[in-house]
Amino acid sequence: MAQDRHDAPRGFRGARRGWPRARERAVREQHLRRLQAILGELPERTREIFRLNRLEGMTHAEVARDLGISDSSVQKHLANALAYVMPCLQETE
Repeated sequence: MAQDRHDAPRGFRGARRGWPRARERAVREQHLRRLQAILGELPERTREIFRLNRLEGMTHAEVARDLGISDSSVQKHLANALAYVMPCLQETE
């Protein structure tokens, strides 16, 4: 029996509904890889402070205490990181 070109082959019916989610997942993964590459360009200490605060959700005070540095030092590192990261991410959009 000839298969209508709009019908999915047996075993693939319903797969088309999953395409938007798969595409969104692929885009998120691509953005995550881009963010990781950008963060890799930061100085190690700045990258660590950014990760702890922005990705792990630690407060400035918690990061400062954990790393044995001042709160103002944490703020300066974060300001530098954001000044670099944000424009880089906007370039990729």
